[in-house]
Amino acid sequence: GKSPLIPGIVRAPPNAAKNQFSTIIVKNCGIPGVVRAVSKNHCKEKTISWEKKTDGTVQVAQNDELTKQAVDEILRETRASQIRDEQHGSMARKRCPIQKTNKRFLNRTIISAVNHNNRERWKVKQRSKEKLTEHVRKRNDQEPSRKDQDPPITTIVID
Repeated sequence: GKSPLIPGIVRAPPNAAKNQFSTIIVKNCGIPGVVRAVSKNHCKEKTISWEKKTDGTVQVAQNDELTKQAVDEILRETRASQIRDEQHGSMARKRCPIQKTNKRFLNRTIISAVNHNNRERWKVKQRSKEKLTEHVRKRNDQEPSRKDQDPPITTIVID
């Protein structure tokens, strides 16, 4: 089947070469494949042309800057993937060998630790209250101290 249509791109004739984007010529517009914020339109040309090995040409209308940037980004990604495939082969498409973090496990571990700390804090607070009430109860129940009692009567015997 045919590739999906991209707005602003005119398909090359069917007898054109298989390698569509072999050479890229961008006139008066800077580096191809670089998407940058547009403050002023510096381009003097109204089209960007991609030359093929045989004389087929695909053109993008310049009136839509966003379309131009999208096409440039697609071409840049295509070139980058081709280079990656050439350099690394099938290894370039493999997933990263490092596993993803198990967020559910970490979340449950943190919740468990927080609950444990809250239980320990509550136990310490309860023990402190019990000791304080026991201390107050002992203080109230104690015999009066020696200072509060009448002084002992001493008897002096003289012979």
